[in-house]
Amino acid sequence: MGFEVPPLSEFQWNGTEAQQRQRAEDGWEPLAKVGRQSWQTLRGYIESGMARVGISDCNDPWVCPRCSAMRGKVYPIVDAPRLPLRECEAETGCRCWYRPAL
Repeated sequence: MGFEVPPLSEFQWNGTEAQQRQRAEDGWEPLAKVGRQSWQTLRGYIESGMARVGISDCNDPWVCPRCSAMRGKVYPIVDAPRLPLRECEAETGCRCWYRPAL
């Protein structure tokens, strides 16, 4: 396939100050760490030859409309949205993740 791994910088985002504060209060990992994990996941999929990837979310009342709109969608791996989603409107920030799409 020969897809290039996108740069890690495209996944590094700390969220808004309110999201950072809420994540810290809830004991969740910072969004920047989530971004690194998303990048590593996508890199692994690319290196294994996967051409498509799906997006999943927590499917709970705290998922924002932008994230729930991506639920279950499959993207060509080169066009997959970068996670965490910067446009996420959830109080704690994006909680989406990549899943294999075979």
